[in-house]
Amino acid sequence: MIACSFIDDDFLAASRIVKQLGSGVHGSVFLVERSNGEQYAVKYAKAIVSGLNQNVLSDIDTAVRFRGSPHIIQLVGIRYDSSPVHPNIAMIMEAMDSNLKDFSSTTAPETRLRLAPELLTSLLRALSLRGKLSRSL
Repeated sequence: MIACSFIDDDFLAASRIVKQLGSGVHGSVFLVERSNGEQYAVKYAKAIVSGLNQNVLSDIDTAVRFRGSPHIIQLVGIRYDSSPVHPNIAMIMEAMDSNLKDFSSTTAPETRLRLAPELLTSLLRALSLRGKLSRSL
């Protein structure tokens, strides 16, 4: 397995899966915990034997571009297993303790209103980087 970004070679081996957070066409996301108690979200994306899936590459590119941006889950590292039988890319991300649905139902309206401009700016930047929105708007 090849590692890049700021993670140890044994990052995933030294972690245990707590639970599956979700799955989709391109892979699954798990909550993992390190021996020191730190938790991370790990997205295992299916690669294809002939190369990397374009959607997976786009996800990685977006995560790298957003490193250090406020209100965006941060990329911690990437691991690639080049096994011809089950090639996988693991994107290690910050784990978050809620989702947008929880945020909207448990956060005071004035707090949501105060954060709305920053969250909208982050969303528009994400759409722009993904090529889904023209920067001229």
